[in-house]
Parts: sequence; C-alpha cells; structure tokens
Amino acid sequence: MDDDDFYYSPANLEPDSRGQLARDLAAIARQEDVERNSHPAPVPEQNMTPEPDLTPLTVDFLSLPNDIITQIFDHACRPIAGDKEWRRSFYPLWLGRICRAWRNIAWESSEIWATVVVRAFDKEWSGCKYTVQTDLLEEWLARAKGRKLSFYLGEAKGNCGMGPPFSLMRLMTRCSEQWQDVHFDMAKPWWAIFTQAATVRNAAQPRPLVVPLPNLRSISIHRSELERYFVHMLNLSLAPSLRSVGIFNLPKYIINKIADYFPCARITELALTINGSELRDVLRHFPRLQSLSLIDCAGLQVTQHTTHETLQNLTVHCKNFQWNWSLAFGEVVTFPALQSLEIVCSGHIDCGRILLPFICRSECHLTSLTIECLILTEHDLIDLLDLLFSLDTLSELHIRNSETPLHKYAIIDPNNIGFARTFFDVLHPDKEAPFLPNLEIFSYRGPLDVQAIDFIEPFIVRSRMRGAQNTNIKKVALLKQAVIIADQYSDMAFSIAECSDPQYIRELMKMVEEGVLVLHNMDGSRWS
Repeated sequence: MDDDDFYYSPANLEPDSRGQLARDLAAIARQEDVERNSHPAPVPEQNMTPEPDLTPLTVDFLSLPNDIITQIFDHACRPIAGDKEWRRSFYPLWLGRICRAWRNIAWESSEIWATVVVRAFDKEWSGCKYTVQTDLLEEWLARAKGRKLSFYLGEAKGNCGMGPPFSLMRLMTRCSEQWQDVHFDMAKPWWAIFTQAATVRNAAQPRPLVVPLPNLRSISIHRSELERYFVHMLNLSLAPSLRSVGIFNLPKYIINKIADYFPCARITELALTINGSELRDVLRHFPRLQSLSLIDCAGLQVTQHTTHETLQNLTVHCKNFQWNWSLAFGEVVTFPALQSLEIVCSGHIDCGRILLPFICRSECHLTSLTIECLILTEHDLIDLLDLLFSLDTLSELHIRNSETPLHKYAIIDPNNIGFARTFFDVLHPDKEAPFLPNLEIFSYRGPLDVQAIDFIEPFIVRSRMRGAQNTNIKKVALLKQAVIIADQYSDMAFSIAECSDPQYIRELMKMVEEGVLVLHNMDGSRWS
C-alpha cells in the first residue's frame, strides 16, 4: 500500500495526527521541515515507499521561473513508466515537506495533481468509513482545478470481503467529466457503483445513472480471475472520445456483448483476455482497430477464418503456443495491414510451421518483430532464421530467450542453449542479397553460445563505424542501435579487454560511447 498518494491509512497514523490530516492537509506543508516522528508509523517493509532524497541542492532552485519549477515537479511525480500499479518514486505531498516556498508552488500547480491513485480496499481499513481518504481526495481534486484526470482505482489482494468505499467512488463520479485515462484493478466489480447497477444476479435492476464521460480517452478494467461474482459492466457506449480499451478476466457473457458496453466503431486499441469466445466474433465489432493485444487467452477459439483489414499491431502473450494459436497463425488468421508483431511465450514456437505461413498468407509488410520463446537447440535457431529471411521490410528485431526453467525440458547440455555465432554471421552484409537489409534496431536478451568478442563485427559494419569498405554496405540500412543483454561466462573468452585487435576495440568502444551498441550482463552491469 502506498501511503503517500492522496491519502494516509488511518491504521498507520497516531490518533492525534489522524484528525488533523482529515481537517487540513496543508498543516503538513506549513512546516519548514517535517520531523520524522510526525510521519505515519512504520508499516511492513514490503509496503513501504522510499523516503524522498532531501540532499541540499547545489543551485538556487527557487530562482528558476515558476513554470520551469512546475515542469520539474510534474516530471518527478509521474508514475513509473510501465508500472501496472501506477507507483511513483516521488509523491506530490512530499513537496510540501521540503519548505514553504516549494509547497506554495506545488499547491498552485494543477498539473501535478492531475494523476490520482486510489488504493481503497486495504484490509487494514476494515470497518473504516473512508472519511479521511474522502476529505483528502476532495482537496486533491480541488488542486487539479478542473484539469483532465488520470485515475487509478485499485484493490489490495485478499481484502477479507470488505465493502466498497461509496464516498470515494461518488466523489470520483462527480468529476467524471474530467476523466481522461482510467484504470480499475480489483477482484470484485465495484466499478458498477459508478452507474448504480446491481452487483448480484437476482437483484432488481434499477435504471442506471448516466455518467457523463466526454473526455474519457482510455479505460482498463482488471478483475481477479479467482473471484466468481456476477458482473455488471460499466456502460461506456456513449463515451465519444474513447479510443483505447483493456478488459481482463471478465466473464464470457461480457465479451460476447462487448458492443453493448463500448463505442466499438471508434475503438483503435484493444487489449483483452478471451476465454471461450471466437476471435472473429470479437473483432467484427471493431472495424477501425489498429492495435490488438491478446493476454493469456488460453481458451480463445480460432476455428473460423478471420480477416481484419486495418489491424497494424498484434501482441500475443501466452504460456504455451498451444493448438489454438498454432491453428490461428498457421491456417485461419489473416491481417494484411500488419506492421508490428509481438509474440511472448514461455515455451517453444515453431516459427517456420506457424508464423511464416501466417505472414505469407497475410501478405503484410512487417517492420517490427518481437519474439520471446525458448531457443533450445541449433535447429530452433535455424528455424528462426528461416522466418527472418523472408522479412526484407523488417527494421526492428527484438529477440528474448524465455527464462522458463530448463529442467522442464530434456536438455543434455544447457550451456549450448542460446544464440550461437551462426546468427551473427548471417547479419554480415557481405552477400549479394544481405540478410535483413532494412534492419535499424536490434536487441537480444538471453544466453550466448559464442567464443570470442568478434561476433559483434556485423554490427560494426552496419553502423558504418568502419566506413564504406564493404561494397555491399549500401544495400543495408544504417544500424542505429544494437542491444545485447547476456552474461559473459568465465569459460568463454569473449572479454573486450582480451581482444588483440586494437582497431576492433576502437570501433567497438566508439559504438558504446555513442549509444549505438549496448552490452550488459543479465544483472544490468556492463561488459568488461
């Protein structure tokens, strides 16, 4: 639980400070420095948020224009990129702890308060009426001054059957016209409260309250797959600006009636889990769809031929490339406008038998390919190369060797798993018909089966660090970046320091200095 978003948990406050925070949050910021004993009492380490770094600045920060200071504050307080729970490394309320001048600027900077994170279902709050949290949320929203809002409403796992915080959710509903990006992450479908819909199967159905959502741009709804509550869906069919939708672990009957809840004809981005529904029946509702993400769709049905003319980006995350995916890509799915394909699988993918027929049948021009799977043997590598040889238009290639425990597979020599020199040799532009002629960005993460550092030479040539000595260099695009994340094994002599060619070392180091080449171990440390 992050106790430094818009609220403090009552369970973590001393009785005297609890009421004071509810009456006036600004009392915290009026102090020049807040003593540590006025902070919330410690909570278990896994729930702690790091304290801000209060190291004195070496420049006169307050001499900067207020708009510049506001931009700095706003950047510091943004949620961490890619964090599913919208956690931050710095919180707006911390700005009030530094000094009065910082507090005055922060409290008047509405953009800092435009992201609202509500973790309102913590089991520590059992029996609480959410009074303190509601008061603080009201103050937070007031500081946003009517700005468009990004909302996160989350629920702690294992909340012991708590009821919803009606006061918080009603307050959020009052500012629904400001909603721009909304993310619900909870086990029970409490989002139905926003439209006053019933939440049990046999309850009377009241007339839903129409919630105005003129600025809603994206919404993501995550529901715990372990809970089996009857779900009333939030009706968003009249949200005129909605373009991006994510729905995860919702029942099949919701997916089958998806057109009743969303303005499907306007949606361009869709991410979802599907269990038991036919892919074609879902896609037919989204004629303008450009980006589709299918996450853990083990029960997806793909028995009917499916064509979508506008889909440009496809992402598939699955534990195993089971028969349904094999059938889908091998025989029945066609996406002629596809430009970007991402396949993430913890098992093995038969690229030649499954992906290659799909790409050829679609007659698409892929520019970006991301594959994460097990590359166990040299045969797997050759199979992958057979696929890549057909992708002349590819400009970005990202390959990640799956981290699935190898003991699940009959591997005799696990040290030979990974990319061997064969792959890098074919990248060298010394052929009449170069391999991947339009490649500009390449990344690989996983084990390497190489014996010397000179396997990087194709990247040096493609990046033009060696000039135009190769007559075929004009046939390949300029390499902008190559990223390799793999451990340097002690029994493999591909250390940079041990290379005996000084020119090669100079070229390699120049690429590293200019950011064209990134060489890291799996723990993030640089190669030596």
